[in-house]
Amino acid sequence: MAKKHFLWSVCVLLFVCAALFSLASCSPSLSVSLSPDGTGAISWKGTLSPSSRTLVQRFTEPHTGSEGSLFKPEAIRISLALAGITAESVSAPDSASLAVKASIKDANALPAGCLRFDGKKNAVTLTLSREVLAASLGLMPPETAEYIELLMAPAFTGEALSPAEYRDLIAAAYGKTIASELASSAFTLVLSCPGQLTRVESTAPATVKFSDKTANITIPLADLLTLEKPVIINAAW
Repeated sequence: MAKKHFLWSVCVLLFVCAALFSLASCSPSLSVSLSPDGTGAISWKGTLSPSSRTLVQRFTEPHTGSEGSLFKPEAIRISLALAGITAESVSAPDSASLAVKASIKDANALPAGCLRFDGKKNAVTLTLSREVLAASLGLMPPETAEYIELLMAPAFTGEALSPAEYRDLIAAAYGKTIASELASSAFTLVLSCPGQLTRVESTAPATVKFSDKTANITIPLADLLTLEKPVIINAAW
């Protein structure tokens, strides 16, 4: 049970990070590296754009101050630890950036089919769905949850909105500049597998490129934050 809770929490963390930086002009990236025995490592980094940072500060002033960091690494580390995640490092390189590194103890200890690793068949399946997001906010410090709530993302709220409708909602709430940043941003997942890849496929709207042992999966952020349908990624080596 501890392993299941650990890896479920790690996956939720990834979605939270993706949502948190959905309004960033510098698109966020996540690296997942898997070993032959099903263990692995995760590395995340992202930076909010200036306009997004201003927006967050405007609504969360009590937590940040005008010049303070938007993120509190120690508070995030404690929240992750309480959720069963041992983060190797959580840092804020500058006032609007966050970087997280964590280990995967067992890639098959995750419920809801989010990550399935088959060492005998040399294959892995990663599923991104609303179900995994449903309980995610409870894992984060209160101020981090507040940042995410500002996004009004259908993947969190459960609303039935298309990516275009969501972009219109952001434009109406926060202005065309923020909406434009959202429209031009993408989430990148870098998946490193134990052997040379022979096949990598994904359902829409994700696009895939792969070479040697590494696959690069790109998802428009507006699509990721609406998740009308689960995104399923299959890789074999």
